[in-house]
Amino acid sequence: MQLIAAIFCILLAVLGFKSLHLFATSNGLLGHLERIITNKSTPAGRPLRNLTTGGRFPRIDLQLNAVATFLLLSCEDYSEPDVNLVGFWFDLSWGPSWILIVLESFREYSQSRLMSWIAIPGLFIFNQSHAVFTSLYLAIRLLVAVPATTEESLMIDAIHAHAIPWSFLLGYILPISLMALPGVSIYNFNTQHMLASFYQQWHLYISMVHILLVTLWTHTETIGRLEDGDLKTSLSTVKPVYALAFAMSVISVWIPILVSFAIRTLQRIRKARPFNHKNLQLSSIFIPPSPWSNAKCKNAFEGGKWLLQWDGIVGGLSTAVWAVALYAEARSAVEPQEGLGSFCTRLMLYMVLGGPIGVATGALWERDMLLLQRI
Repeated sequence: MQLIAAIFCILLAVLGFKSLHLFATSNGLLGHLERIITNKSTPAGRPLRNLTTGGRFPRIDLQLNAVATFLLLSCEDYSEPDVNLVGFWFDLSWGPSWILIVLESFREYSQSRLMSWIAIPGLFIFNQSHAVFTSLYLAIRLLVAVPATTEESLMIDAIHAHAIPWSFLLGYILPISLMALPGVSIYNFNTQHMLASFYQQWHLYISMVHILLVTLWTHTETIGRLEDGDLKTSLSTVKPVYALAFAMSVISVWIPILVSFAIRTLQRIRKARPFNHKNLQLSSIFIPPSPWSNAKCKNAFEGGKWLLQWDGIVGGLSTAVWAVALYAEARSAVEPQEGLGSFCTRLMLYMVLGGPIGVATGALWERDMLLLQRI
């Protein structure tokens, strides 16, 4: 099962490369972005000072400026509501994928192995693309990781399990909200642009917060209380991690749906000019054009939306394939004769509620229930 899943993830990585890198070239997105960066302006045409390294390292300045300029596609203002919603969906669906990867890296079956070191994969994932490098990384995990089919293999230090939700709240959700929500200002626009540039390495800041929390709790009585209450990994130990991941996946899907419905309903009631009405259709928000089509983006906003859509879809699917494979491996070892009908029904429910990342979160939670309830 894991070999088949790894092959699927590799195929998804190929699809990701085609959908992001090649499609962004053919549809004109890269040309639009190059002109914006050269003009030192925002995607909407506002003047933008390059507040990165101040010209000391031109190549780094170019990289940082490109990243922050791309971020502005979905968060500069509310003039492109469909792009705002797609950016919101992408940020809140990418986070849970990394939460699940971090959680698995702390498991006993990952310790003292290559799979416990996720900093280098994180550099590629957060610098290049979720779709390509998450898919490749998870394929490698499936090929080399020891199967987690016993309760001992799922053991995790309680202090790490308790720190994960806080590290993502403080190191990911809070900063990305301050920098990515349209209309939120940090001192001034150029300062916000600079901070967004340097915050590209999301996983490093998440790790820094995690290390600080673990260090702080280790030198206080907190660690003693955690160890007294969680001598072994239990469902209650990891439940907050899954709850955060699933909540983020649900919010990422349903907030854009509800906002799209509300805006289109208000436009009909007020009989106002349907500004971007077509772009707020659910099909426009969640379904990008085929990367094999000859579609051309009319501006950087549209091209950026397509890129984020494919990045989130392919990256989410690879995470779901990986998680379902881990569940199947555990189930085949514990309850090989039991039917999969009820599990497939639950997977469909997870899909409706939280999309592919909801499926991934649900599958790993089901795996944990299957093994840890035996303790």
